[in-house]
Amino acid sequence: MIVVKNVGRDVIHGISLEVGGGAVDLGAIPVGESRAAKPEVAADSSLVVTYYENNARVVCCGDVYFTNNLYVKVEADVGGGVCRIAEVAD
Repeated sequence: MIVVKNVGRDVIHGISLEVGGGAVDLGAIPVGESRAAKPEVAADSSLVVTYYENNARVVCCGDVYFTNNLYVKVEADVGGGVCRIAEVAD
């Protein structure tokens, strides 16, 4: 599971999660809110979060590695120049 939280001061939109050979679109996230997704992981990969803030495209790459058939919970804090992607314990 991946939880993306907007920690900036503006709405972020056009959010896309690229992981495991596929992409998941999350739409927009208002300030202080979050969205969750459970992407299918078909191949080993890291997570890339792409979004738009103030009409500028932002790419946030994480060091968390996803492997097929293994459960991982990840939180991504993005927005306002912040790019934090970390695995969290359940």
